[in-house]
Amino acid sequence: MKINLPRLAFVPIAVVTSALSLTPLKAITTTIDFSGTQYADNFTETSNPTNMTVNNGILETTTSTGSLSGIAVYNPSFTAQNTDSFSLKLDAKFDVMPSSFGGTSVGFITNITGGVGYLAVFRLNTTGGVSTADFRIFKGAKTDGTSVGAQVGSTVTLNSASLNSAIFNSTTFYTISLNVNAVAGTSIGFTGSILDSSNSSIIGAFGTISDSTPTFGGTSVALRLGTGGNNVMTSVDNLVLTTSAVPEPSTYALLGGLGALGFVLSRRRR
Repeated sequence: MKINLPRLAFVPIAVVTSALSLTPLKAITTTIDFSGTQYADNFTETSNPTNMTVNNGILETTTSTGSLSGIAVYNPSFTAQNTDSFSLKLDAKFDVMPSSFGGTSVGFITNITGGVGYLAVFRLNTTGGVSTADFRIFKGAKTDGTSVGAQVGSTVTLNSASLNSAIFNSTTFYTISLNVNAVAGTSIGFTGSILDSSNSSIIGAFGTISDSTPTFGGTSVALRLGTGGNNVMTSVDNLVLTTSAVPEPSTYALLGGLGALGFVLSRRRR
């Protein structure tokens, strides 16, 4: 008597995946252009609340004779999985371009927990027809403005050559960009750059400042606008937050099922 035994066959997961037509995950982008009530609806001012106001869809610092920093926390938080990688962009200009590095700046506070996070500060200046810019990271910055924390690494400064000979002026918006990449339990890196707001081309790239003993906080971010006195006003527009998409639990279950389907039994018909 002849017995036909089932034959073990391997079906590539890629084939099963293709058959199910899974859609690749896409990044999630949120844009705040400060029109209407977007600022009031999405931000909580936590430091010098009278130092910032919205005027014709532009968030501005009020003129001041002293050095102040206005901080506004973005209320919506994003899920913990997204803290591995996210980016922030903001268009900024100064009504008087600083002639030296001082308190006039734009920046972000990220990975906030209990009012404490990482602070990224960008400063631009032009003197004698030559522009420079610098980028700093601080750890333990407080959203109430009472402390910027301790500086991480060294200040990165770009000279005119590194800025492609661009000359910063007070009538132009420049895009300030920050990419945050965290590796749980290992490090967190902050990559800064300045872009042309009209075409997104890179004017200058600061590289990455990393913290090898990271304090991983929550999933909130904040804006920090500094004025160095002398009634210099900072204006910002078009905040863009981009986070990595996180699969739904059902998607994880489906992917697990695909792994199980990698090996299937098939009977040879005779």
